[in-house]
Amino acid sequence: MTKLTSDRRVKRETWVAERGRSICVELFPFYCGVRLKGQREFVAVPWEAILDLGRKIDARQKLAQRKGAAA
Repeated sequence: MTKLTSDRRVKRETWVAERGRSICVELFPFYCGVRLKGQREFVAVPWEAILDLGRKIDARQKLAQRKGAAA
């Protein structure tokens, strides 16, 4: 596993495209930076927000499965 430190950042280009450009992700110790390839401006997303969103999506899927099984 790669430790995220202030001197080492991980940058990756994804397969996902928005407006014809690939989405690039840069990992920082306390947040994740998301931007379109070829642009310098990025959106900083805290790791806690990503974890909370993942939990919400998982809870919605489990609730939908329970409602589907009960019907």
